Amino acid sequence: VAKEVRIVDKVTTDFHNTALEAFLFQNVNIVPDKFLREMRESNSQPNRRTYENIIGLFCKNQDIDAAVGMMISKESQLSLNETVAAHLIYCHCARGEYFEAEKIAGKLTVSAKNKLHNSFLLGAACNGDIDRLRDYIQADAISDKDLLDALVLLGSKEEDSVILDKLPLENSSSLAQVCRRPVKQLIENGCVHQAEAVIMKTEEIKSNSSTKVKAMMISPSVILLNKIIQHQNDPNIILEKIQNLQAVDSRILERSVILLVDFSLTNPSKKLECQNIINGIISNGHDKIKDDIENLLSQYVTEKVRNAANEDEVITIVKHTFHLGLKLQHMREWSTIMSKLIPPNVHHSQE
Repeated sequence: VAKEVRIVDKVTTDFHNTALEAFLFQNVNIVPDKFLREMRESNSQPNRRTYENIIGLFCKNQDIDAAVGMMISKESQLSLNETVAAHLIYCHCARGEYFEAEKIAGKLTVSAKNKLHNSFLLGAACNGDIDRLRDYIQADAISDKDLLDALVLLGSKEEDSVILDKLPLENSSSLAQVCRRPVKQLIENGCVHQAEAVIMKTEEIKSNSSTKVKAMMISPSVILLNKIIQHQNDPNIILEKIQNLQAVDSRILERSVILLVDFSLTNPSKKLECQNIINGIISNGHDKIKDDIENLLSQYVTEKVRNAANEDEVITIVKHTFHLGLKLQHMREWSTIMSKLIPPNVHHSQE
């Protein structure tokens, strides 16, 4: 008999700090006073890490008065350390208060000050100050990740080249390793052009070249192409984007077919348009393109059918793939289809 296991660990200060950092990373709206109150109610006392994160939240919201108030309060007992300074400098720069930011940096040691270049950079990007960006971007300590974060904060501006030109020209594996989240944020913010420019500078890496449907959906090239398919009405432009993305994603042809199948399944009026694009992909694809498509399609259909609410949905999925000119060739999807359509045998005992 299996033994029941229950997690009964005490909710600690570290747990709250980790949760707070996760919320901040995901841009979840936090009410600081409420968070601190609930923390104390669970007998977890806020510590330096907690207060530093709360100051970071205030600075992210450009509330410099609340941030400074928290730092100098008896409750936090914080000093102007490197972490607090980084938050305050970002906040001042984001508000266009560069003199105040420099004053804070001047209170630190030279070695600590040299680690704060990205705070100046990100704050200027948030403020949309291109002249300051040009100055701060020259620092040797600025990384590709810093540049991508600055690009997200800058948003859709004509002067985005000041950041894009500083990134590697092409075939960058290091950029590929850090670009997934910024690319997703850029696309969510409507900065599709900037996201595409970043992706085209990357090199294909293992984590972005999976043959599994679930894993492929978080690949930067797939995130981008999915957005293009959903909002671009010209099939020729979609085909052109797919062809271009082959330079950074060797699996984009078969991946694009799955995106087109999924998009047209939920948007039936786009079925013919998607079918024509799929035909263009197959006719101009490599020798193994049909096999690669069938492998991904098998996974996609299997999962869709498994999650189907009823028989009608299953039939719709199967018919849809056939109408697009695609074949279901693997036993995996057919076994799942049949298990959904054919009820289990009911054995009656003979009287």
